[in-house]
Amino acid sequence: MMRRNNIDIISKILKECLEKINTTMLMQKCGLSYSQFKFYMVRLEQSGLVKLDQAHYYTTEKGKTVIKSYERLLELLE
Repeated sequence: MMRRNNIDIISKILKECLEKINTTMLMQKCGLSYSQFKFYMVRLEQSGLVKLDQAHYYTTEKGKTVIKSYERLLELLE
């Protein structure tokens, strides 16, 4: 099994948060432990890529721009 890098994990989190999602579901869908989850979410919130609203995370406009940019980069590298 190939190990995921930070960018892949961040991309997965941002994509899952396009629709509001709670902590447990997000951890399950992204395959993260609680400590990994906290590590990434603190950084994503500080960067303004995700926000927490009434126990649900969602991707901000800035986060959506990051997703699009990442996908364009992957296309260019193929």
